Formats: sequence, C-alpha cells, structure tokens
Amino acid sequence: MVRHLAIEAMRRRPPRRDPADWARWVETWVAGHGPDDADAPHRRLSYVPLPTPGPGNPSVSRVLLLAPCGDDDDLERVCQRLAGLTLRPRRGDELDGRPPPRLVPIAANHPCVVPFTAPARNWRSVTPVILPGHADRRDDRTRALIRKALRFSGLDQPCRFEWDPEPPAPPRGRPQGPIRPDHLLGLSAVRLVLRFERPGPVAGPLVIGAGRHSGFGLLVAIDTS
Repeated sequence: MVRHLAIEAMRRRPPRRDPADWARWVETWVAGHGPDDADAPHRRLSYVPLPTPGPGNPSVSRVLLLAPCGDDDDLERVCQRLAGLTLRPRRGDELDGRPPPRLVPIAANHPCVVPFTAPARNWRSVTPVILPGHADRRDDRTRALIRKALRFSGLDQPCRFEWDPEPPAPPRGRPQGPIRPDHLLGLSAVRLVLRFERPGPVAGPLVIGAGRHSGFGLLVAIDTS
C-alpha cells in the first residue's frame, strides 16, 4: 500500500524537470521495476514493514523506507510527499475492516525502530529470508545462496551464519504472516542468524535476500553495543 501511494504521489509531482526522466525515475527507483530478476543489485527504494517488538506480537504499524547510499535527497522527497497521506487497500481485505491509517513520520530513535538499526554483532531474521534461487534441501547449495544474498545486499563484512529452513509459503487465500509477491513464491527461504566478529558491530537496518525490497529478510539485533 505504501509503495503504490509513493508511486502515485511522485507521478503527480516528480522531482525532475525532464518528463521522460521523471517517468523513468518513478518506474525504476520508486516502483522498483528493472531488468533484473529481483536478486541482483538494483538502485531502488525499499519498503520494509517493521513488526512490533515483543514476543507473540506480529502486528505491523510502521514501515521503514530505505534508499541506496547517496540517494538521501530523493528519499527525503518521497518521505515528504507521503507524510499525512492515507493508505488505501489494494486487495480490499488488508485492513480487516479497520479505518485506513494515515502516514505519520517518526524519529529514527523511536523505540520500535532502534532494535532494527542499533549496532550489534549478532542478528536474527524476523521475516523469512528468501534466497535468490532453489536450495533443493542441500546444505552446500543453501550456503552458496546465503552468501550470494549477503553479497547482493551489500554486506561485505565477514560473518558466520546459521540457518533453519523456512516452511513453504502458504497457499493463496488468507495466509498467515508476510504475504509473498507472486515472483517470490517458488524460491527457497530460511530463518537466519548472522554473527559478526571483526572488525566490530554492524549497524542496521539489515535486509537481505530476493525479497529485501518488500520487507522479507529483515533482521533484528540480538545484542546491541
């Protein structure tokens, strides 16, 4: 819902002067459409729903917008245009009959944001890490795909990782948990723990895997420093 709202808002008032450049920028950077297959690097905006911290509380009432390094001005423009707008359901059932929420900016040091951004040595996934391929239940294949996902996500600091297989995506209808986009349904997924030892803690947010631009593969700090 946030992504569609951003696309509409920036199409109405794009921050470029050349109309062709406006349309291309909205299509690639804001909407995220490109020639890649969702796993390779691609300069674009990411829309990451933040689960509410706390055991047994999967609700989402906040979303983090992430941009590549150097795109701060474009990110600020999008955030300014979204502030105060009301979300609109896309399928019709996302809000379960509740009134549509309004987007209100929050500070980076908000208690619900800090667990995803504070420096830490150990991180664990809170949404499934969708791998850029099929692991075929093979440990060697899974390790290779995890390393590929880390590399494509820009994590170049050495780390150790542990994983458990993620259950298959539920069938269409009223699935429980995050809803995968259609192009990610056939890919393998894992629960992941990352451990950074040298040179020191890593600051978040950390979002990895083929679904990172829509919030899959989001990690939370296990211990902060």
